[in-house]
Amino acid sequence: MIKVNYSEVFERWWNTLDEEEQKKIAFVVRLLEEKGKSLSLPYSRNKIYEAKNELRELRVQYREQPYRILYAFEPLGTAILLLGGSKKCDDRWYKKHIPKADKIYEEHLENMKQEGKI
Repeated sequence: MIKVNYSEVFERWWNTLDEEEQKKIAFVVRLLEEKGKSLSLPYSRNKIYEAKNELRELRVQYREQPYRILYAFEPLGTAILLLGGSKKCDDRWYKKHIPKADKIYEEHLENMKQEGKI
């Protein structure tokens, strides 16, 4: 099993979800904890080529809502959930959110360096 952390941005989004949405997403996060980097489609896309960093995406379908959670693995192997959202009716979801996730991840790594964790 791997450890999964989350950013403040992800936490704010998570808190906007109702209980049923949280349960469905938590199920896929538990799969990530169990499978780690080997988690694959239909639950995870393992490399987002548009991203600067090694970003991945958790994929959750619930009540016609295609939820996406952008995440990455820290250098020591812990996963960090960077941000989430629904891409329903938003053809530009990736274009808008991948740069944000890259920035969150880079800031997270910088904080880890400053704290002497990497």
